[in-house]
Amino acid sequence: MHEVVKMTWFDILKTRLFDEHGNEWEDMEDTHLMDGKRMSGKSHTFESKRLYPIEDLTIRTQRKIKMRDRIKERDARDKEIQKKHPSLKRAGVSGFGKPKRTPNHPTKSHVVVVRDGKKVKTIRFGEQGADTVTEKNPTPARKKKRAAFKARHAKNIDRGKFSPAYWADKVKW
Repeated sequence: MHEVVKMTWFDILKTRLFDEHGNEWEDMEDTHLMDGKRMSGKSHTFESKRLYPIEDLTIRTQRKIKMRDRIKERDARDKEIQKKHPSLKRAGVSGFGKPKRTPNHPTKSHVVVVRDGKKVKTIRFGEQGADTVTEKNPTPARKKKRAAFKARHAKNIDRGKFSPAYWADKVKW
């Protein structure tokens, strides 16, 4: 027989509850409805939802929840870094690894700020006004141009995201 568990509003606030799929129950407006109710077993039913503390979920679901928490923490840290980093403001881009067109630049058509750990680099790439592969070009000509660019710059493209050829290949070709 299951033991009867009495949860107060305070207990619910300090205990993170999840459904069987690992979705966190965040409906705090309805927590006052549970105050003083008797709940049986390890699971608790609130408005036809079966909710469980994290320890009672499967290991796979626990890992999924922990991974989601780590991603949220990492994204919050990245947002803080992006707010503070002067290279992003100087280049006028919204974040690291997000290219932007620069129509007023005298020679280069795009700019991107790239980060790898603590190393940050502003990269300008693409010839201003170049006749690159677009939808206006007929398909055979487009394929030939794309293949010629990739063959000509293959070594530089392989250098990775700190190479202007990598970004030109990714954005323009």
